[in-house]
Amino acid sequence: MLLTNSKQQPLDRQVNRNTGKHPRGALLVCECSGNAMKNQQGFVLILSLVILVGMSLISISLVKTSFMEEKMVGHELARHQTFESAEMSIRDQEVALSTMTDLSGLSPEQFLNDECGIVKVEGVSTALAGQNGWTIYTAYYVPPPNGFNWGDGDGSKIRLCHKDKNDLLVSINAVGDEHHGHMQHEGDHLGYCGEGNNGWNTCIDRFGSVPKRLSWIEYAE
Repeated sequence: MLLTNSKQQPLDRQVNRNTGKHPRGALLVCECSGNAMKNQQGFVLILSLVILVGMSLISISLVKTSFMEEKMVGHELARHQTFESAEMSIRDQEVALSTMTDLSGLSPEQFLNDECGIVKVEGVSTALAGQNGWTIYTAYYVPPPNGFNWGDGDGSKIRLCHKDKNDLLVSINAVGDEHHGHMQHEGDHLGYCGEGNNGWNTCIDRFGSVPKRLSWIEYAE
């Protein structure tokens, strides 16, 4: 039921003839606009706080990730440095061996095969920045200068087995061939007696005439 004035006109249709606006309607509009503004200001504040908290959490996560990545890179760098240190030690020793013409100064423990001059080379690096150290072993071949084997270590004699029972050191001339010298003797062969019979295959035949690395083993301590 609508309220009317004395002329039976609805109140909501009464207008100010000077301004063309309903006085009460204008008041209602102002009141509604003020309440909406207050509600909007409260919502914006809450939304801003939510966004700020979210950005803070993302920033903390990024900082943690960056720190972990930096730590991983540091450990990897230290690992490579220790490995390179051991590798450089190996290379220096192998270069020195490649120029040797006399292995008699090496200890028996250094040989993997003293007949053909196969030497065990060891490179060790100490730990850095909490990382484990590295140890590298290689087997390095030094060809004998006489073309047969290293004999007693200086290459001036040749080691052979006579009659499958006697270890001998003989000169190159005493080796002979199929018609004279030890090569014509049954049971004679290069190397030690009782360590396998390679016949008259020389170290050059088996491993070549060039110094070289035969194997590589590495592990972290």
